[in-house]
Amino acid sequence: WGRIMCSIGYSEGSFDIDKVTVYIGNEETMLKIVEEGQGTDYKEEDIAKILKHKNLKVLVDLHAGEEKAKGWGCDLSYEYVKINGAYRS
Repeated sequence: WGRIMCSIGYSEGSFDIDKVTVYIGNEETMLKIVEEGQGTDYKEEDIAKILKHKNLKVLVDLHAGEEKAKGWGCDLSYEYVKINGAYRS
């Protein structure tokens, strides 16, 4: 969740980082991993199950208006996975 929050901060948008909520999930379930700008105490095994899915969703609520946006992306190159494989927030 730390890298997600870092990316949000780089956006230069007008919002209070201490109000941000982030969920990660798939078609079956969404798990809240950040609330009010801080990591939640989610269970490692719950997130591990979610991350095994081919398609993931990351939902970010800035609590700063009614606008919505959708984006797609991936970076699963060997080098990216190698560098970030052991990283955890």
